[in-house]
Amino acid sequence: MYDNSNTLFAPITGLPFPIVLFEHFEPARTYAVGLNLMLSHRFKLTPPVNIKAFGDYQINTNGDTIRGYDSRISKIC
Repeated sequence: MYDNSNTLFAPITGLPFPIVLFEHFEPARTYAVGLNLMLSHRFKLTPPVNIKAFGDYQINTNGDTIRGYDSRISKIC
């Protein structure tokens, strides 16, 4: 459940700074449920050429957040 940490100091390692070791004894496999929100808009420059701009925001039950944005130019054939 909790990590076990040990701090090794200079006399043990021979290095001029302390080294901290973290050990985790439980399985690290987790499952998370998330949600992705996206907002987009398409601008028509000419009949065959479009510009699309969008932004997105993703969250999950582990507390992770991912934000992004992008733009694309496409030609309809």
